[in-house]
Amino acid sequence: MNGDLVKTADTAEGPERLAELLGELRRARVRLRAEGDQLRVSAAKGALTAELRDELRAHKEGLLSHLRAEAAAEQPVRPLPRDGRAFPLSLAQESLWLLDQMEGHQPTYVLSGKVRLTGQVRVERLTDCLSHLVRRHESLRTAFRAGADGAPEQTLCPPAPLPLVHEDLSGLTDQERDATLARLAEEVAREPFDLAGGNLLRAVLATIAPQQAYLFLAVHHIAADAASLGVLFDELFTLYAADTSALPPLSVQAIDATEWQRAALSPVTEAEQLAYWKDRLDGAPPLLELPADRPRPVSQSYRGGTVPFVLDPATTARLREMAAGAQVTPYVAVLALWAVLLGRHARTDDVVIGTPVSNRERPEVATLVGFFVGTLPLRIDLSGDPDFTGLLRRVQRTFLEGFENRQVPFQRIVAALRPHRSPSHAPVFQNMLTYYETPLGDIRAGELTARREEVHNGTAKFDLTLFVEDQGERLSCSLEYAADLFDRDTAERLAATFQQLAVSAVEGPGTEVSRLALLTAEQRDHLVHGRNGAHREVDLDRPVYRYLSERAAQSPDATAIEHATESWTYARLEAESNQLARLLAEEGVGRSTLIGLYAHRSIRQIVAMLAILKTGAAFLPLDPDHPADRTAGTLDDAHCPLLLSDAPLDTTDGTRLLRLDELDWSDRDGAELATVTGRDDPIYTIYTSGSTGRPKGIVMRHGALANLLAWQTAAFPFAADDRTLQFSPLHFDICMMETFGTWAAGGTVVLVDAETRRDALQLLPWLVERGITRLFLPYVALQQLAEVAAVREQWPTALREVFSAGEQLHITSELRTFFTRTEAVLHNQYGPSEAHVITSHTLTGAPDQWEPVPPVGRPVDNVRVVLLDRHGEPVPQGVAAEVCVSGPCLALGYLGQDELTAAHFVPDPYRPGERMYRTGDLARYRGDGAIEYLGRIDHQVKVRGFRVEPGEIEAALLSHSGVREAVVAARGQGAEQALVAWVVTAGQDLTPHELRRHCADRLPEYMVPTLYVTLDALPLTVAGKVERKRLPAPVVERVGGAEPSTPLEKSVAAVFADVLGVGSVGRDDDFFRLGGHSLAVTRAALRLSEEHGVGLTAQVVFARPTVAGVAESLETLLWAAAGPAARNPDSPGTTAEREEGEL
Repeated sequence: MNGDLVKTADTAEGPERLAELLGELRRARVRLRAEGDQLRVSAAKGALTAELRDELRAHKEGLLSHLRAEAAAEQPVRPLPRDGRAFPLSLAQESLWLLDQMEGHQPTYVLSGKVRLTGQVRVERLTDCLSHLVRRHESLRTAFRAGADGAPEQTLCPPAPLPLVHEDLSGLTDQERDATLARLAEEVAREPFDLAGGNLLRAVLATIAPQQAYLFLAVHHIAADAASLGVLFDELFTLYAADTSALPPLSVQAIDATEWQRAALSPVTEAEQLAYWKDRLDGAPPLLELPADRPRPVSQSYRGGTVPFVLDPATTARLREMAAGAQVTPYVAVLALWAVLLGRHARTDDVVIGTPVSNRERPEVATLVGFFVGTLPLRIDLSGDPDFTGLLRRVQRTFLEGFENRQVPFQRIVAALRPHRSPSHAPVFQNMLTYYETPLGDIRAGELTARREEVHNGTAKFDLTLFVEDQGERLSCSLEYAADLFDRDTAERLAATFQQLAVSAVEGPGTEVSRLALLTAEQRDHLVHGRNGAHREVDLDRPVYRYLSERAAQSPDATAIEHATESWTYARLEAESNQLARLLAEEGVGRSTLIGLYAHRSIRQIVAMLAILKTGAAFLPLDPDHPADRTAGTLDDAHCPLLLSDAPLDTTDGTRLLRLDELDWSDRDGAELATVTGRDDPIYTIYTSGSTGRPKGIVMRHGALANLLAWQTAAFPFAADDRTLQFSPLHFDICMMETFGTWAAGGTVVLVDAETRRDALQLLPWLVERGITRLFLPYVALQQLAEVAAVREQWPTALREVFSAGEQLHITSELRTFFTRTEAVLHNQYGPSEAHVITSHTLTGAPDQWEPVPPVGRPVDNVRVVLLDRHGEPVPQGVAAEVCVSGPCLALGYLGQDELTAAHFVPDPYRPGERMYRTGDLARYRGDGAIEYLGRIDHQVKVRGFRVEPGEIEAALLSHSGVREAVVAARGQGAEQALVAWVVTAGQDLTPHELRRHCADRLPEYMVPTLYVTLDALPLTVAGKVERKRLPAPVVERVGGAEPSTPLEKSVAAVFADVLGVGSVGRDDDFFRLGGHSLAVTRAALRLSEEHGVGLTAQVVFARPTVAGVAESLETLLWAAAGPAARNPDSPGTTAEREEGEL
């Protein structure tokens, strides 16, 4: 069928349907053309079905409009009438105008250029040439204002002479001249333009010698693009060398080209291209998280810097050869390199990069000064680890597809995608590549020689922008960086890494992108071998209890340990632990036997631990505060032949129970057993949270503790008068440093009861009373202590040193005050339970100068820490990678889990025959060589110093018959962090109280989620995985009910609301259901204690967390504090207390 005429008028349909119809017609090989108001159709026989005929009739007018727009795109740009009317802006110009209106006149979108002039400069001639350019290019004298309807419009201004500012610097010293040139360059580049004024070009000439000068030009981006600067300089020096006749007249202007571009983009073409971009960018990461020097600010300041560098001629030549061999352009090769660098630094295979494309295809537009640039958001896929040649072809396809869909403005793409908008970063992409070609060499203009030089205006529109100027024999590059995020030395390292990556790619284009070297051989060797802990000779076979034995021989009457009213000397602690060891040996306990220890905090517990070690056995600490099911499961997994307990406990088959509270070992010999232990013998097994839902037992060896304590006693020598708080429970590995480190110096270990330990309001006065000099505390406990001290103005001034470990340390205002007032030294330490402490950092200087998030420092003695990417390659300084550790610090592995041990304790690739532990922690090397902890690779979190695998909590939730699916994650930062559970129920109405109780029966207190969110379904990715970023924020759960009625209830409700940042609170509202966490409990209890003058503890809030419950507890405390003389039947005691008084 050829030439059929479609006559039926169409019905109203959107451009999206027309775009779909055009696709169907193309696939059916049906061709359309417009002849006036007629739609002509050509198709093979049978191709035009009845359905297609109906569609053509229905959409005739829309199809004709589209065909006319396509035809217009093939026509030259024609001038519009100049009748004084206003003209519309392009969409890109509208975006810049809106930014200018919202942010005020900022230099962010000022383009600037600099030219070095050699020869005699005729200033008057140069001024005339610049003024001629303003007359020639209307865009330089266009005003952008809001029209009557509020929409922006542009109007032409009459030509006016351009004032050329002339500065004579020839009389200055070299230093003064250079400083003045730098100032002028910055002023020209940073001075904003008034878009409504119509003067959008400025120029400054600086003469530095009789035959040398610099010319600075600046123009607003709304009137010009990068290519326009080239046009301006070329035409300027053509005019300077000849006269106005040297330049052919312009047939059209920027306004005409803008209108032509609008007409050439039909709604159908726009719909087709938007559909491509929506599909291409679906599921793309909204933000590329590069490791930065500072947290991302709430709003961008657009302050920036730039680092120039080059790809030398040899590398450039080989890059061209490589690109030609892959049948791609050098631009594509650079784009691929940039994507690899960004992906490797951000640890992702999915990278979106913005790149400008010129819309100057029409010859009449090529020589215009105007804003003719579009932006393509190119999504680069690095997955599958292709070799670099394969990646080149992949990137080429991505670019060509994007280029085919370049007509739709980027602003429309953003509107169609509807991404979450944040003032902290640009939408869709945050990194750019700008590639342009510039012939290398000088410009001759009569007696003048001109050479363009780089100039930067001190701003950055994006996180990083790589500018590449193809100068033929070399690529001249400039890396622009956001100063909000990056320091200059970081940008310099990134530039150097890009150079090294380019060298690696051209030397091995068949290499997988993950294996392309980011480091030179020297840098790699330094990172792998040059940043180890100091070498120290250590007897790794020495058992740690020898510290106690030797001190008992030296200072038998010194106090070794205290608890409540008990005080034991070194001699007594040594003798009794030896006596119990002999009793245990009689029970068959010996070398490498694993003995369970279920005991409350007491000296007897410590004696039992020492006795087990002195038999050559290892101990398994069990916490009496843990749920019975968890204790039973641990015992069942560990297969302990013997369990020491100070309370009744059901044991599994094969485990004998010995009651510590019933044993008498006083008749045994107090001399030490002749026990032999080796470095690879187990010393303890600590169970931690497991990702599969099954806790895992970490088997630590004697040699690791021997190395740790040798380093600790050398790096932080304790004194005989040191009094160390024994804060950590035995199942927390820091207890080894608290006890044996203290005993090595002859100091005193001071035990604290469990209730006081958990409550900073009670712990602070206890520390003061006991004269504690050394503390080992996780960050949250330290923060709680500092907050209480600040409110009460009570300072433990005996403190000398505080060691924080177990979770990320944040320096708050309260901590700054705490360490200023106590003058104690703060150490930040880091290490997984599989290796104990492996790095340490001492904070120096005044506390008010400490950085908010200190690094974790450098490796301890004999320990090697290497940061490796997911392919096992070392990474450059500043790049996030997994912390991998080797040396004598490593545990033996996981008890009874050989596969898990093999997965985490791998052969050391750099030291044959040794092992390396892959921690799963992310960190990076800072510029000063210290290691900065960044978080976890997986979903594991730290809660109050305890390692928590959300998978184990999810398994506990799924054990409830009413829960079908569950996801657990941490929300909040630092001390404000709380565990949140999202559950999909099996058709039941489950309350948070039921779920919390179910978890509390199976998990330790610190693993019980604070908040619970019930969903109909979990949000999933296209691949069917849970999309954690789309999990809804937990909503504060109000029980409601009666309003607070008594003064005490109103007081409690007000404190709850203020501490938790919620609205009104009812008398039955639960503190934890409102979003409370452990630090918030301390704050609330402290506030209420201070307001009412009583000692309300945090434990009261834990025990009775409703407003009514806390208010009643306050009543009790106030009644008790009043004393008998002050009590009367009308006093505010509880009903029960008044009845008891009447009796």
